[in-house]
Amino acid sequence: MGPLIEKVSNAMMNALAPERVYLCSFGEVVKHVHLYFVPRYPNMPPAGHSILVRTGSEDSPWGCDDETAADAASRVRTELLKEN
Repeated sequence: MGPLIEKVSNAMMNALAPERVYLCSFGEVVKHVHLYFVPRYPNMPPAGHSILVRTGSEDSPWGCDDETAADAASRVRTELLKEN
């Protein structure tokens, strides 16, 4: 999975220009793997844990609407296709 993680992280860095890309996995209920790639921007605290805790809350200052999320996904997808 290492090469895939590197590829997705690089695509996010190129497409979204965050300061960092965090990778985490949660498998609390069903025993399977979900990987979450979380970009950290300059206006976010450098402590990854606090970003994850606050991102899921309704009052998160880092949320975005569906259109913004779709645009980000499209830009990352474009970067991923460049590498093939």
